[in-house]
Amino acid sequence: MIGKKFKFMRNVLLISTVFTSIVGSSVTSAATNVGWKGMATGAYHSLAIKTDGTLWAWGRNHLGELGNGTSGDNKKDIYAPIQVVGVTDIIKVAAGYEHSLALKSDGTVWAWGSNINGELGVGTQTIMDYQTNPDNPIKENHNQLFPQQVKGLTDVTAIAAGWYASYALKADGTLWYWGNNQTTPKLFDGLVDITSIAIGFNHFIALKKDGSVWTWGTNNHGQLGDGKITTTEILAGAITYIENNDTGPMPVKDLTDVKAISAGDSFSMVLKNDGTVWSWGLNAKGQLGDGTNIDHATPAQVKDITDVKTISAGTDVAIYLKNDGTVWTTGNNSVGQLGIGTYANQVLPIQTESLAGVTQITGGIGLHLMAITDKATLWTWGLNSSGQIGDSEKWNRAKPVWIKSFMGETRPVDSTTTDTKRDLIQVKLDFNVLSFDQPPIIINNRTMVPFRKIFESLGANVSWDEATKQVTATKGQKIIILTIGSNVAIVDGKDLALDTPATILNDRTLVPVRFIAESFDSNVYWDSTAKIVNIMTQVERE
Repeated sequence: MIGKKFKFMRNVLLISTVFTSIVGSSVTSAATNVGWKGMATGAYHSLAIKTDGTLWAWGRNHLGELGNGTSGDNKKDIYAPIQVVGVTDIIKVAAGYEHSLALKSDGTVWAWGSNINGELGVGTQTIMDYQTNPDNPIKENHNQLFPQQVKGLTDVTAIAAGWYASYALKADGTLWYWGNNQTTPKLFDGLVDITSIAIGFNHFIALKKDGSVWTWGTNNHGQLGDGKITTTEILAGAITYIENNDTGPMPVKDLTDVKAISAGDSFSMVLKNDGTVWSWGLNAKGQLGDGTNIDHATPAQVKDITDVKTISAGTDVAIYLKNDGTVWTTGNNSVGQLGIGTYANQVLPIQTESLAGVTQITGGIGLHLMAITDKATLWTWGLNSSGQIGDSEKWNRAKPVWIKSFMGETRPVDSTTTDTKRDLIQVKLDFNVLSFDQPPIIINNRTMVPFRKIFESLGANVSWDEATKQVTATKGQKIIILTIGSNVAIVDGKDLALDTPATILNDRTLVPVRFIAESFDSNVYWDSTAKIVNIMTQVERE
């Protein structure tokens, strides 16, 4: 897995001593354990700390990253919080691709899950042999299903987990790192007096006591903020690059009065003491919040937002917490991670729905986000392919979803919160509700549904060609061919333009329901209030 790049998520992490958002069975704790005080999002799993210092996890558990003593394929995924075994008095957490970290109140760090790259810092490393046995490549298994203490680290104040590496900041302002074949913590001697550090997919940002901001690493989108763009890349989380970089950390010019930093997928952002946010680097999804999709290599102020208290970067997403307790986002919204009830990207800050009184926010290397309120309630939204949302369901959430902290807990009474089921779109065929294992979603103002169910419901025969990524539906003389990612459909041999192409989500191929239904001579009506797509077939209308 070393050096492997995943196209839809990259390393987005934050260590900070400045603010708190760096941030075996289902929930069964007693009512006295109500409330949450900290959280972290991994690629496909989530971690959260209760107010009593216990740690809870949910989502994918491929290599033991949930810390409950189990691991395996998606049958081991957990869809609601379970307690991590063997650790208490937790004050901070961090989640990587397939490993987890926890910081205890005594300043020690604990790690579990994948150890393929030495990212647990326990002096061992899982040995892989893909050539001899590609189906079961683990030759020596040193992954950990329960938390283990990271060797040689004390007096730690903050932690972070990257794709294949881990990081810790000590009270003396020193930075320590391990992973990428470094099996125990090692001191980074490139900077001193560090108060916080943010780790992007392949670049680093540090904030020093004097308020200066320093960057180093890959600069292919101008994410270092030095006015330049270079093409040389490093591996995700390649901590050795810290020492091998030709120039080492360099200060970002003309950037002062900074109180917080964060790093996303090839973009950077800082929060100034005056409540303004400044960003630079990759802007393909509008994550820089400047109203464009144009990269820039020097800091520029995020538009239309001030009075910001906290910032956090997710994958192609920027998150802003204002002093009034509201949450705002910009950037990629392909799976609803902006929390605005739709799936359209945003190039300017937009308020996340249904949240008030928020005190903490966090992004991460995955495509889901989290928030905690002043009532100690936890909310999550975005991608839910492995149950990482934590609401016992397995579909994406385009609005924040409340996560229980104990069995029997009732939903908080708050006029700003809404019924999460209202996110769901119904599709009716001749007044009969269709049931989907992946609920319909809206992309570019088009309702998308799993192809097999909708085609077969309309009486068509369906086939899938894995090699060409094409769906073919046949009904009588009518033949429709859709290709994943293509804006062109073939209907009876003729090319027709699509404003929204077929796409794959949660291992399901989604197609635009209106185009499909109308291609089979049905009428489609949209009830925007009830969020219902009504399909009337030709037979029914006659």
